[in-house]
Amino acid sequence: MGLLRSETMKHGTLVLPVDRAREFVDVIGYSTRIEFEDMNSASMHRNYRKYIQRIEELERIIRFLEVEIHEASPH
Repeated sequence: MGLLRSETMKHGTLVLPVDRAREFVDVIGYSTRIEFEDMNSASMHRNYRKYIQRIEELERIIRFLEVEIHEASPH
């Protein structure tokens, strides 16, 4: 298991009404342990693209640090 993930992921599809989608996602995100996956990740016209790129860069840095910690730790 990775440093940040303790359970095997299960995938599902969530269909929400467009006019209330933000409200539903907000409630679901705060009340459950769920990870949302962008089904349109190839699209370059996403509203929050720069934030997503920043998160992806931080994930890359965390993976690098995991490798460095693993290599530096005594076996």
